Amino acid sequence: MIATLEQSADLHGQSPDLRPLDWRLLTVNQLLAEAGEELPSHDDPWVNDLAQLCYLGRLKDKSLVLTARHRAIRNALRLKDKVSLITEVLEARLLAGLPSSWIATHSNIPLDTIAAYTALFFDVGLPNPTHRWFQGFLANLNTSNRTIWELGVYLKNTGILLGAVVMEHAICLLSNLNGPTLADGLATPGTPAFAIDVMTRGSIATCLLRSPRQQQRLQTCLMQFRQACDNKTEPEVTDLFELFGKVKITKSLKAQFQQLRCHRPVTSDRASAATTSSKQGS
Repeated sequence: MIATLEQSADLHGQSPDLRPLDWRLLTVNQLLAEAGEELPSHDDPWVNDLAQLCYLGRLKDKSLVLTARHRAIRNALRLKDKVSLITEVLEARLLAGLPSSWIATHSNIPLDTIAAYTALFFDVGLPNPTHRWFQGFLANLNTSNRTIWELGVYLKNTGILLGAVVMEHAICLLSNLNGPTLADGLATPGTPAFAIDVMTRGSIATCLLRSPRQQQRLQTCLMQFRQACDNKTEPEVTDLFELFGKVKITKSLKAQFQQLRCHRPVTSDRASAATTSSKQGS
C-alpha cells in the first residue's frame, strides 16, 4: 500500500490513538513513491532507516554500512513476511501489554528485532492500542493462510478480553498439540484442568472447523458445557469430544505448533507477574 503525500503528512501528525499500527511503513512507502535521484528525509529514525534500506536495495546499491538498527529492521521484515504463528503470538503478547523484554526472554526473537517490528508494523503504544487494533485487523485479513490468521485473532482477542494469563494458557496448549486430532491429549474429566482445557480447545476448534453445521453444533455444545460448569453439574461431553475428533491436526499445522515450543510458553503466574510489572511501570 502506498499512501499519498497528504495521507503521509496526516499519519505523522495524527494523534497516536488515531494512526494505523503500521503508520511508519505507510510513510516509508510514500517516501519511496516520491523519491527521484535522492530519497527524501524524515524526522523519524525508524522511517529513515527502513526507507534507506528499501531505496538502496531497489537501486542494488550495496554502499550502505549497516548499523545495528538496519540489521534489526531486516530481521523484522523477515518476521513480517512469514505466515507464522510465531508472528501472531508476538503480536498477541504485545497487544496484551506484556513488555518487550519479557517477550524476548520467552521467545527466540531478539529484543532489537521486537523493537523494530513494533515500530514499523505494530505500533501498539498508548493511549488506546486495543481500539486501534480492532479498527484495522479486519482490513488486514490474511487470505494466504486463513487458519493461522484466525488463530492469531483468537489469541489477540483472548489477551484483550481475558488477559495475558488465559492467553498464555492457550499458547501453551497449542504448542503441545501433537496428536492426529484436537481430541488427543485432553485433560482427565473431573480434574481441575478439565473445564479450561475443554473451553480452550473449543475456541481452537472454532478456528479450525470449516463446516457451518459443525460450527453451529460446536457453539451449542460449548454453551451447554459452560452452563453445566456454572451450575456445578456433570457436563455432557460426548458430542464435544466427537467434534474435537473431527479437527485434524495436519502436518503443516503441527509444524506451526511445534515452532511455538521454541517460544517457551510460560506458566500463568509468570504471565500475570509480567503484566502487573508492565502496568506498574507505565
